[in-house]
Amino acid sequence: MDFSKLDGLIPAVVQDYQSGEVLMVGFMNEEAWNITRSTGYVTFFSRTRNTLWTKGETSGNRLAVRDVLVAALTALIAALDVAALYLTALLLEARW
Repeated sequence: MDFSKLDGLIPAVVQDYQSGEVLMVGFMNEEAWNITRSTGYVTFFSRTRNTLWTKGETSGNRLAVRDVLVAALTALIAALDVAALYLTALLLEARW
């Protein structure tokens, strides 16, 4: 993964594993990507809060990664050549 563009961020598109429906779109920095890989749960970088956050850390509705596709996006923004992560995930709802 090339984190040298877009201020060290990669767009991440999270899709439902079974239906392909887009669940979320966010950004990952290298640390968020490494945490996602090591834990198996989607972690994003919040540009507004300037911090990492794992989807579902407070609600319990976590996104478990099932598969990852890395694709190059050409001319996404102002002719930048950047990579994007396409993650397929299962939404794990909290069971009370």
